[in-house]
Amino acid sequence: MTIREEIKVAALKTLHRLDGDVLKEAHLFELVRLHPTVAAATLGDFGVAISELQADGFILGTTENFLRTRHWGLTPKGTHAAASLGT
Repeated sequence: MTIREEIKVAALKTLHRLDGDVLKEAHLFELVRLHPTVAAATLGDFGVAISELQADGFILGTTENFLRTRHWGLTPKGTHAAASLGT
């Protein structure tokens, strides 16, 4: 698997553990980097992987208006995909 594919798997597993809750983008990045297979990932790799997950309908990002912070959560499609990966 490529580093971006590893990031996608780690992101889905991380968000799945939240059981329907959302996570700030910075926190998601830090938690994903704890996975040994993506420890060397760059912020650019992370951004592309997350954008691809969103474009493919696995995650949904929302931006809070006041502080302009981005939050990410799983869609039903993402929940199903994460469950099939095992967490």
